Amino acid sequence: ALIRQLRRNGGNFRGAGIAVSGQVDPVTGEVRDSQTLDLRNKGLAPAVAQAAGLPVYLETRSMAFALAEAFYGAGKQYRDLMVLSSGRGIAAGIVIDGKLFRGSHGAAGELGDVPRVLEPEAPSLESCLQAESLTRQAGKLLGRELTYAGFLNELAGGTPEVTGLVCHAAEILAEAVRRIADSGMIRK
Repeated sequence: ALIRQLRRNGGNFRGAGIAVSGQVDPVTGEVRDSQTLDLRNKGLAPAVAQAAGLPVYLETRSMAFALAEAFYGAGKQYRDLMVLSSGRGIAAGIVIDGKLFRGSHGAAGELGDVPRVLEPEAPSLESCLQAESLTRQAGKLLGRELTYAGFLNELAGGTPEVTGLVCHAAEILAEAVRRIADSGMIRK
């Protein structure tokens, strides 16, 4: 519907791109698993392509983010880069020698369980850094239930418990990135 509306407004398109959270098959245009969209094994790109009458490309959010940075953003000057995407999950988009790096099973960059893999007793990145988790942790620190909007208001207002929580989350993420870089997976 959006593509049709844009075309009515004079848009001339050669194709469209869709970026989703989760795992995708960019060759077939299938969403393998997206907990955010509650989709599994669905041919999203072919369905939209048929409805829109033009080619549609499907990619993960983090990989699309990495491509955008590599071609148009802060990564233009680099052949190798990694960008982090955080939302319901934690993922990295990885570009090596100017090309997306997907790994042997197409799930390279899925970082949600990095600490658990590296330290069996550590909580997963997702359990520490997801918006819902941070909101819940902040509510416990403040002794009351918070919505995500309330969490953001407390953060913007400089509430020490909340800013400290976010700084700690940033330290956890930085440590995970440092370990990934030290592993040799990413060239320096």
